[in-house]
Amino acid sequence: MNRANVLLVSTITLALASALANPALAVDSKPGNVTDGKGSCPTIFGGASSEWYMCDFLTTTNGLPAGGSCNSGAVGSGAGISDAALPENGDAFDNAGLLWINNVQVGGVATISGNRVDFASPTIAGLNVALRHDVLVTAPVARILLTLTNPSGSAINVPVDYATNFGSDESTIIRATSSGDTSFTVADRWVISSETLNDTDPVNTTVLWGGTPQVTPQSVSTTVFDCADTDGALARFQVSVPAGGSVSLLFFQRIDQTTANATAASSAFDNVVAGSPLLDGLTPAQFANVVNYNIVGPVAAAVSVPAGQNFTWFGLALGLGLIGAVLIARRQA
Repeated sequence: MNRANVLLVSTITLALASALANPALAVDSKPGNVTDGKGSCPTIFGGASSEWYMCDFLTTTNGLPAGGSCNSGAVGSGAGISDAALPENGDAFDNAGLLWINNVQVGGVATISGNRVDFASPTIAGLNVALRHDVLVTAPVARILLTLTNPSGSAINVPVDYATNFGSDESTIIRATSSGDTSFTVADRWVISSETLNDTDPVNTTVLWGGTPQVTPQSVSTTVFDCADTDGALARFQVSVPAGGSVSLLFFQRIDQTTANATAASSAFDNVVAGSPLLDGLTPAQFANVVNYNIVGPVAAAVSVPAGQNFTWFGLALGLGLIGAVLIARRQA
C-alpha cells in the first residue's frame, strides 16, 4: 500500500472512531408515538446493547401527568424517554421519566454529550431547574437527575410528579415490588412490570427512591396519561428547597429481557454504595443534594466514557487508525 492510500485509510478509520464514539450522531430515531418535525430525539446506546430514545417534546394533552393523552409538543416542551429497546425486543415505554413541578411540565431543548442528555429548562415556580439524563454503559439503565435551585431568600415548597407509561397497554402485569408483593404503594422503592406473563416487551423496572432518604413519595398510582393505555407508575414528592440552596431528585429506569433478570438486578437500587456503577459520572457535590436517595460512603469521582456498544467499535477503529499512522512512519524512515 503506497503512502497516499495508507494516509487515506488512517483518516477514514480515525473519523469512524470519532463518529462511533459519539452516540449523539444517531439522532432523530423517532419510534412509536413520536411525530417527525418536532425537536430532538437522539438514540443513546447503553449496557446490554440497549437503545434509549431521549426526546425534548414529549407532552400530554392536558399538561398533566394523568387525565390526558400523550402528545408531541413544540421543541423543548417536554423532556423524557420516548421508548427503549433491547436486541431481543423493543417497545419498552410509551413515554417514561416525565416530570412536573407544581403541575408545570419540565422541558427544555436537549443537548447531547456522549451518553448524557441535558435539558435547558426554564424557571418553574421560582426555581431554577436543571434536568439531566444519563444512559449507563454497564447496564440497560437510564438515570434521571432533577435539580431545583432556589435563588430567593425564602424556602420554596413544591410538589414534584414523576410519571412513566409502561407501554404494555392493557396487557400490563405488575410482577414485583421492593416490598415483596405485587401491590404498588408509597412503601415501594421500585416496581417491576411486564406485558403479559410471556415478557413479550422488555420488562420495566421503575425506581423512585432508595435507602432511608429525607423524602419519599407522598402518593403513588398505577394510572398515568393515556398512550394506548393508562398503565404506568406515577409518584408525587413534596419537596422543600431552602433559600439560596439546591435540592435534587434521582430516578432510574431499567429494562430487561425477562422478569427473572429484572428481579435479580433490582436489589442494586435498594441501597446504593460508594463505587456503584449507578453513580458513574456524578460528583460528590451533585449527589449531596439528592433527597430521595442516600448513599453509604463517599460518592465515586465523575468519569466519562463512550456509551454502550460504541466503546468496542471506538477501540477497533482507533486501533486501525494507529496502525495506519505507524505504517506511514515506517515508510518515511
